[in-house]
Amino acid sequence: MDVPNNPFRVDGRARYLVGVVAELARLAPTPTILTVDGEEHVGNTVLVSIANAGRYGGGMRICPEARVDDGLLDVTWVDAIGRAELMRVLPQVFSGAHVRHPAVRTFRGHRLRVQTSGQVAYADGERVGDLPVDVEAVPSAVHLVSST
Repeated sequence: MDVPNNPFRVDGRARYLVGVVAELARLAPTPTILTVDGEEHVGNTVLVSIANAGRYGGGMRICPEARVDDGLLDVTWVDAIGRAELMRVLPQVFSGAHVRHPAVRTFRGHRLRVQTSGQVAYADGERVGDLPVDVEAVPSAVHLVSST
């Protein structure tokens, strides 16, 4: 239950930052295989994020070039870097500047597969299931109807 004017309540951008800091305690690089439209990328990662929109999570621009109408999925891959370096780069996700860091790689494609062991996939904050996971962009899959 929400308590009005609760001094311990964390909202908006701060909620996501608190979550990131909490996850840092469990951070461990993971051997990962990312396949983008048949092309394999292999390495140790601390983050692989897939998006079709440029902003999420309190305004974070983890995949800053993602567009909902281009029929592509954008991926941001962060190589194995330490906690201190991640904390230094973290504020840059709000402007999208983190993609210029040498440990960050970006990809775009129609079909993606993320393979690793012992990790769970989430979509919009909800658990999807254990990896591997296959993701495909389906252009025009959502139709909006307006009564005006």
